[in-house]
Amino acid sequence: MFTYINGEFYPADKAKISVRDRGFRVGDGCFETILIHAGIPYQLALHMERLTKSLKYLKIKAGTKTFPKIIKKTITKNKIREGFLRIAVTRGQSGFGYSAKNIGNPTIIIETEKSAPKKIKPAKLWLSSYIKQPLPGKIISNINSVLARIEAEENGCVDSLMLDNEKKICETSAANIFWFIGNKLYTPKSGMLEGTIRSAIIRLSPFSIIRGNFTMDDIKKADAVFITNVAWKILPVVELQPLGLQWKESEKIKILYQLLTEDIHGLD
Repeated sequence: MFTYINGEFYPADKAKISVRDRGFRVGDGCFETILIHAGIPYQLALHMERLTKSLKYLKIKAGTKTFPKIIKKTITKNKIREGFLRIAVTRGQSGFGYSAKNIGNPTIIIETEKSAPKKIKPAKLWLSSYIKQPLPGKIISNINSVLARIEAEENGCVDSLMLDNEKKICETSAANIFWFIGNKLYTPKSGMLEGTIRSAIIRLSPFSIIRGNFTMDDIKKADAVFITNVAWKILPVVELQPLGLQWKESEKIKILYQLLTEDIHGLD
């Protein structure tokens, strides 16, 4: 497997960046993780749009027009048919402090990882004690989500449900959340990162979708709950601890999973 760094490919186990890189030193950068099916990146345009917005927010001057070509070259070189690609862009190298003066070119890193089909197991979530901090994109320095995921795993759960400082539901540490009440599909509209799989679900859903600012009282009324990201795609949720909330798996979730699978397989 090869890793792309600033125009060159290196064996993955020998790929290195400087300790002076601001992505390492102060989390000054952003990234995207992209699903690959049949050797093709799924919803690449959406990922590039979000990456461009992240770079603009961070004021990192890195043109993204050549990224799709480099991404496809990386997939071909690593012979990835099914898996994931991660592209990260940092501001580059600097001194010890936060100052962004006198910095050279950005650091661009592209990695791939193969994956095999996995059987979906319904998940347990933990209600996190960490507040979700709204971010405009996939920013490297997202420590609250890191700590929320650790908190979930310490309590035997797959992920943590995170709220904002007004107790509104946002997302999990690594995924967007949806729930059914009857035939209506609910999902938060603010305080979270709009995932590309979330966008696909909204685009494909045959069910009416209600986006709003929801509290725990809203999700307590749910008939079925699921979370989405490029790794899990659609993952049913059957418990929320430590509240003891429980939900059943739903045929409606299976319908959405089938529609998403067909959309991804449309890349074939």
